Amino acid sequence: AAARLRDLEAGTGMGRVRGDGVVVRLADAPGDADVVTGAGAGPPRVLYSDLQGVANALWSAGAEAISINGQRLTATSTIRSAGEAILVDFRPVTGPYEVSAIGPGSMKRRFEKSRNADLMREVAEKTGLSFGVREADDLTLPAAPEPQLRYAEPPGSPSVSPSGDRSARPGSTDSGTSPSPPGGGR
Repeated sequence: AAARLRDLEAGTGMGRVRGDGVVVRLADAPGDADVVTGAGAGPPRVLYSDLQGVANALWSAGAEAISINGQRLTATSTIRSAGEAILVDFRPVTGPYEVSAIGPGSMKRRFEKSRNADLMREVAEKTGLSFGVREADDLTLPAAPEPQLRYAEPPGSPSVSPSGDRSARPGSTDSGTSPSPPGGGR
C-alpha cells in the first residue's frame, strides 16, 4: 500500500521524484540587436508560451514529471504571463528558465525531433535567445504544493432585518416582482 501511495504521489505531482531525464534551458537574448546582421530582431525575451510549448513537447516525448525552475507541474498547472512576469501556478519564475523532466532514455531524442524544439531553435537563431537541451542524470523534482480545493456553499438562511421587513428574503414575492439572481443578474 505504501509503494502504491508513493507511485500515486509521484504521478500526480504530490510527491518528490528522482530519476534521469532532460533539462531544457531558455534564456533571454542579450540586450542589443546587431544592426548589421539583424540578429536579435524580434522579441528577445522568453515568453510564457515558449515555456508552455517546451513543457507540452516534453510530455509528448514521454516525460513522467516536469518542473520549471523548481516549480513542479501537475495536471492542473498553469503557465501564464502577468505584464512582464511569467507565472507558474501563480508563482513568478525568472530567467534563465530550466525546464527539467524525468522520463525514458529516448525522451531527449524525441523532444529534439519535436515541432516545438524546431521552433525554439529557429527563434533562438533569429532573436539571440539561448536554447539548449541536455541529458541529466539523477534529477530530483520537488513535490507540487498541496492544491487548494474550492467548492460552492449554499447561501445562509434568510434573515429578518431589524425593522422586521422580510422583503429582502430570497423568493419573497411581497413586492409583486421576482427577486434578482445573486451577482448582478447577468
